[in-house]
Formats: sequence, structure tokens, C-alpha cells
Amino acid sequence: MSNDKTDDAEFYRKVFGNGTMSIIKTKTSKNDLLSFSSGDSIEVCEGELINLQGIIIDINGDSIRVLPKHEAFKDEILLKANEIRKYFSIGNHVKVLNVRFEGATGMIVGIDGRKAIVLSDGTKDEVSQ
Repeated sequence: MSNDKTDDAEFYRKVFGNGTMSIIKTKTSKNDLLSFSSGDSIEVCEGELINLQGIIIDINGDSIRVLPKHEAFKDEILLKANEIRKYFSIGNHVKVLNVRFEGATGMIVGIDGRKAIVLSDGTKDEVSQ
């Protein structure tokens, strides 16, 4: 997958290397907010809290309330959409939102560089771009 296009990144929104992956997104527009939902795992990609992981609790406009996964943070924090990216693990079930395989569903089974490898529910073939 080419990591220079947000559309391509949306397909590969789950996985990486040692079992986890995060997507590097370009600056977030209002349309990109549609890709975040309560319950999503995220990683901070900008600012003082870079690399902090957490779970989205609530979304209000461009403000996203997150419960950090770190013992030093006991309370929820507010972040902007352009400060975070989705974070996933091998074994997550995904639905393709854009690109060539749009609409397909499957499980993340591996990663090759910046490409997620997804085992398609429909064909049982491994797909990546």
C-alpha cells in the first residue's frame, strides 16, 4: 500500500508487524471524522502525547474524548481528530471503505511493510494493495 494517500490508508486500517498497526493520516477534514467511532482504538500521532494509545469514548465535532491505555493517565482526555490515527491488531475484522476492494470484509492476518494482509470473508483469499 502506498502510504501517501488517505484513501488507500482507509483500507488498511487494522494491523501491523508485531501484531499491531496504525495508519498515518493526512490532516483531518470534516469528512475524515466519519472514519472515527466510539470504541475505536487510536494512537496519538501529533503533539506532546505522541504514541499514547487509547479508546474513543465520545466524539463532539472535532473534539474526541479518549480513555488512555496508560497507567499514568486515570482520566479521559480531549484530543483533536488531526492528532490521532486508528490503531489495530492482527485478528481484527475489517471492512474496506475505499480503493479497489471497497465493501469487502475480512480478518487482518499479517503485514508487509505498510501493507495490511486481509483474509477475505467471501473468497478466503489474502488481499492487499
